[in-house]
Amino acid sequence: MAESQDLQKEYADAQGRGNVVERFEVGDLGLLNAKNLPTNAVSAVFKTKLRPRFIGPFKVVAKKGLAYTLNLPKKMRTHPVFYVGLL
Repeated sequence: MAESQDLQKEYADAQGRGNVVERFEVGDLGLLNAKNLPTNAVSAVFKTKLRPRFIGPFKVVAKKGLAYTLNLPKKMRTHPVFYVGLL
């Protein structure tokens, strides 16, 4: 069982995930990918005719593993924790 898990891990690591690099530290500013955000959350920050691809910059206030907590405006009304691949 452990041998097959090691083999699966090798295959997964070979495929790689380029976005798993920890790019931010607490206090840094980062843009947030608006792809999976609700439309009302994006329009609360930007009042434009076209939906932006990234919104921000927002300050990183906490980091836990590959999840980052951002200092979002209250009017966005969305959960402030995001995976590093969305930043």
